[in-house]
Amino acid sequence: DNLTLWDSPGLGDSPKADQRYANEISALLKKKDARGDLLIDAAVVILDAYTREYGTTYQIIDKILFPVLGKDKRIILAINRCDMALGGRYWNYNTGEPEAPLISRWIELAQSVRQRMRLSLGADFDPIVYSATEHYNIAKLLSEMVDGIPEEKRYLLASALRSNPEVWKRGEEVEKHTERVVKKVESSINRALEGAALGAAAGAKIGSLIPVIGTAVGAGVGAALGFFGNLKK
Repeated sequence: DNLTLWDSPGLGDSPKADQRYANEISALLKKKDARGDLLIDAAVVILDAYTREYGTTYQIIDKILFPVLGKDKRIILAINRCDMALGGRYWNYNTGEPEAPLISRWIELAQSVRQRMRLSLGADFDPIVYSATEHYNIAKLLSEMVDGIPEEKRYLLASALRSNPEVWKRGEEVEKHTERVVKKVESSINRALEGAALGAAAGAKIGSLIPVIGTAVGAGVGAALGFFGNLKK
């Protein structure tokens, strides 16, 4: 439904493989759509909290991502497997929450990455520490990802957000981050509707735009707002 995710191969296998993957990533980032805009709106760079071998990734960010996407919100830096940052210790698998020593390790790790990005690459990034397998801080990560998507396209996320409500319920300040996502999606819908109306005034086929925005997307957003609302109860 016009929302495409591109998953690149992991880096660090071998210099030869890394170079091939880097060339493929670079070529994709430079592609443009029919309107002449970059095909890729945003890039999510995922580091591993367990291995902490980031040298190749920093090079990709500096040499490939920055020249095309710049050093702003279009690049999201995330650190996955936060539950394994201390080898699986201090993660409470009964509650799905971290204990104090693990949280301290996350802070150190994020600060280390932030400092390396600032000193070596001249960029200010606040990495999101999360766990895909434990569904922790997913709402926080999503909130940052939405920032990287042009406002007029954010409504495309609406139907996907309701696929598994359980994914969003664990993490830091869940209510704040989910509310941010909802507001961004709502704003996107308003902008899409406004764009459709303006397009109609210019002679566009409003009949082909309003039904899509008003029913399919509208239903998706309604469901999304519903379960986000339940998270606050």
